[in-house]
Amino acid sequence: MKKIIIGIIILALLGGGAFLVLGNDDKEDSSSDTSAAESSSKNVDDSSSASSKTTAPSATNEVSIEDMAFSPAFITVKKGTTVTWTNKDNTQHNVAPDTETNEFKAGDLLSKGDSYKVTFNTPGTYSYHCTSHPSMKGSVTVTE
Repeated sequence: MKKIIIGIIILALLGGGAFLVLGNDDKEDSSSDTSAAESSSKNVDDSSSASSKTTAPSATNEVSIEDMAFSPAFITVKKGTTVTWTNKDNTQHNVAPDTETNEFKAGDLLSKGDSYKVTFNTPGTYSYHCTSHPSMKGSVTVTE
């Protein structure tokens, strides 16, 4: 199921890029078409690098729990950021660090609509999972 969702997202990104390239008015020259294609390609590359645990801050500190997955699964935030996980599944889930610290401890099971928050004050990478569904994994990388 996760592979299907990722495939749909990639197709949507590629389709959007094709629309930008092919949907431009004739008034624009071919260099603007190339820029749109490069921009679209860059967006696809950026999304794949986010899943490769980049150190650049993510655009979000919100993680959805849905379709038996954390989304986005890998985020990068600055020190002092509060990350919020919100369960959007009908199934209960939790957020549990692979290694607990003083600031990141396992949360209780969340019902649909419930949230769990952690403020990260120490730089590092914090891997986590759902204790009920160990295949659900993610990480938060905290930078200065």
